[in-house]
Amino acid sequence: FMDDASHAADWFYWMLGRPVSVMAEIDNVVTDVAPDDNGIAIYRFSQGEMGILFNSSTQLAAEATTEIYGDAGTIHQNYGDAPSTIPPPEGSPLKLFRAGAEDWERFDFPFVPHGSRIHGVARPVVDFIKGEGPPLATAEDGKVCIEMILAAYQSAREGRRVQL
Repeated sequence: FMDDASHAADWFYWMLGRPVSVMAEIDNVVTDVAPDDNGIAIYRFSQGEMGILFNSSTQLAAEATTEIYGDAGTIHQNYGDAPSTIPPPEGSPLKLFRAGAEDWERFDFPFVPHGSRIHGVARPVVDFIKGEGPPLATAEDGKVCIEMILAAYQSAREGRRVQL
């Protein structure tokens, strides 16, 4: 959970701020070769939002990478990580359904392989190290992300909601 779920936790922090609590289940469900192979965490944020983070090391394929549900619409972002991009099925990578609409709006972007996106991270890091660009994230960002993951582990271990 710590290795991959931390990226999604960071995304939640970026989008919604620091969560106020978390409830989680994290365990080895399929294998016994790692500390855990599957986990789910429900984060609660200060304005009442809830974020569900699902992370699996045993998932062979998936489609929906990000789903956002609100009172005025829904956004689905598909094909955004390794299990869901090899090979990408036909369909729009981003869809929006607005309240009152009759169908999804589709946003068709060119497919960029997962490895190419990862490769694109190096240049901004090098620029920062050389003093030629801003940091991609701060130490505080990393600290909050790790606190979110550790609180999820604590919740799973203790079987209760954990305040952050």
